Amino acid sequence: MNVEKKHYAHLKNSDHRATLQFRLTALVVLTVLMVLSVGIFVDYRRDYRRYIEDVLASLEEQAHALKVARSRIVEKPEFAQYINDLCAQMNEYISPGHHILVLNNKGEILASTRYHSGIEVEQTLLSADPQEQILRIGEHRLAQVRLKDKDGTTIILAQYLDQMEAILQAQLISRGLTTGATAIAIILLIYLVINIWVIKPVTNLATAAKEWATRNFSARSIPIGPAEFRLLADEFNYMAEQLETYERNRTAELEQARKIQTNLLPTSQPAITGLSIATKYRPADHVAGDLYDMFNLTDSRTAIVILDVCGHGISAALLTGVVKMSLHRRLAEKNDLSEAMQLVNTDLLDCIPEGQFVTACVGIWNHIDQSWSYCAAGHPGGVLLTRNQAQTLASTAPLLGVFHKTTWPINTISLSAGDRVFLYTDGVIEAGAAEDKAETYDLEKTLLSCVDLSLTGQVATVMAETTQRSSGKIKDDATIVALEVLPYHTS
Repeated sequence: MNVEKKHYAHLKNSDHRATLQFRLTALVVLTVLMVLSVGIFVDYRRDYRRYIEDVLASLEEQAHALKVARSRIVEKPEFAQYINDLCAQMNEYISPGHHILVLNNKGEILASTRYHSGIEVEQTLLSADPQEQILRIGEHRLAQVRLKDKDGTTIILAQYLDQMEAILQAQLISRGLTTGATAIAIILLIYLVINIWVIKPVTNLATAAKEWATRNFSARSIPIGPAEFRLLADEFNYMAEQLETYERNRTAELEQARKIQTNLLPTSQPAITGLSIATKYRPADHVAGDLYDMFNLTDSRTAIVILDVCGHGISAALLTGVVKMSLHRRLAEKNDLSEAMQLVNTDLLDCIPEGQFVTACVGIWNHIDQSWSYCAAGHPGGVLLTRNQAQTLASTAPLLGVFHKTTWPINTISLSAGDRVFLYTDGVIEAGAAEDKAETYDLEKTLLSCVDLSLTGQVATVMAETTQRSSGKIKDDATIVALEVLPYHTS
């Protein structure tokens, strides 16, 4: 579930360009703009060709009229004046930028309107390919038509295309603005349709999925949008109903398991001569892999146990019960703690799944000689407080439920009145540590800082700091069992 939460947090903080809404909107915008741009370009090229055809047709018509006029006007000065007047009329009534050039069969100029258009146009027409209809003069373009008479005379009519191109460009801008407004309207319409028919149903499903990821299976996805999305929402809701039923049953089973495991803990502390006991037990979930116990063995010996099964949950909780029963049985059978631990290890090897193990600190308190004998199997031996000094007691033996043939060394220390021993599980010293770092909490420092408190007060302080370091994200069970040697009184 933590992985799912991180996944949704990642999505929430991800780049908005990765969202479905952005991608669909971008696709629509690009598609509409591309289609309209291609349409505008095609229309512009079609209009341009049509205008060129119209200009060439007009020039050819004027050239034929000029051919007829030349057959009637014999005198060269009169003909030259005629073409000048014709060019002026075309510039005034058709469009500016016309030029007329008449060549004899030797290519010599018989008449020219260079007065109207300039010598540059005349030179361009003289050097141009007769088959080329569109000529370029600097940044301008020129359309030309050539008509050859029977006697070899060539009549050339040309016209600048600047005015036509300016009209086309103005039309292109106007059409672009109109098309742009149309594109915006189309994009907004498609955006609204996508938002209503796609984005909202998907967002609705995603919102419900986030709730399901936090095990809130009572959340439902509202069936909206097209039939496919409504069908999908119904299927998801049916799945959520099944999960809700399963979760309800699972929670009920966990609650029963919690009650059973709670019964595994001491309902009340036994009367232990010479010792005061304080405990704190905080499972990470309904059931835990931690357990503690204390029970009298003989008139002078009392067993005090703290253990931690690898992992937490129902499987770990089941193993805590197995370990407890084995410890009760074997410690009652054997006075030697090492032999008892060997038998407990054998019991576990018979039933523990592969890859799982148990750590435990099993101690025997003897009030006659005020000794504390313990076997710390893969588990810290605890922290010993004596005269305002703290000492961490090391592990003495390997993990339980892993090795068949091994030894179980015992460490025995003598305690005096006022001495305290704090037993704990790894959830106490590893709370708040990063998952990828082997960080441990300085328990000795905390215990020395509150050494003036009562035993119960010290235990409460340590557990409060453990919870604080967890920052509300409890990942492991935490258990503390503390004992204090009371002043010895003879009866």
